[in-house]
Amino acid sequence: GAFAILNRLNKQVVFQSEVPHLKSAEQLPKGYVMTISTQAGQYTTNLFHLHKGPQPIYSDSTLRAEALAWDELRKQIWVAGDQKLRQLKVTKHNKLEIQKEWKLPVPLEENSEMVTEGDYLYIKGKQNTMAFNLDTFSFSDQSKLKVPHPSVGAQTDSPVELSQLPSYEKLLLAPIMTYRFQNMTINRVRKF
Repeated sequence: GAFAILNRLNKQVVFQSEVPHLKSAEQLPKGYVMTISTQAGQYTTNLFHLHKGPQPIYSDSTLRAEALAWDELRKQIWVAGDQKLRQLKVTKHNKLEIQKEWKLPVPLEENSEMVTEGDYLYIKGKQNTMAFNLDTFSFSDQSKLKVPHPSVGAQTDSPVELSQLPSYEKLLLAPIMTYRFQNMTINRVRKF
């Protein structure tokens, strides 16, 4: 897998890096990008900096993070994994540090995703949706509610091999932009 940050005005790639078995990526303030990847059940959290090249400046497999979200309103990083929800921060030494953690009320489902909306952090799996109140720090079951999927743009349940699409020069369309990719499998697209 890989991720890229694109300049939407000139459609140029600002930053890109290969991350094997990428699950999630979030662009953070001050030029940081955080990713979660998995291989053979081992979850790795990587921290990149846009001005320090495509290699991670920090990696951690002890967090066992499986889902990731950035709360722009509160300027907080959230990860879920190892049956815990954790609030993180980037230290002045370019490391990730746990600020607080809470035990998840139900097991985290495979391929769960997180998104913040107002005063809530939603943890969405295929079967369950949990809401974590960011003011009271309490969980509630929201499985009966229809929570929008956190990924904006194209979303598929399984990877799409672009060579199977009708056009040779593949197009990925979003409301105000067009990107062209060749020889690539797309799992998710997020617009920041």
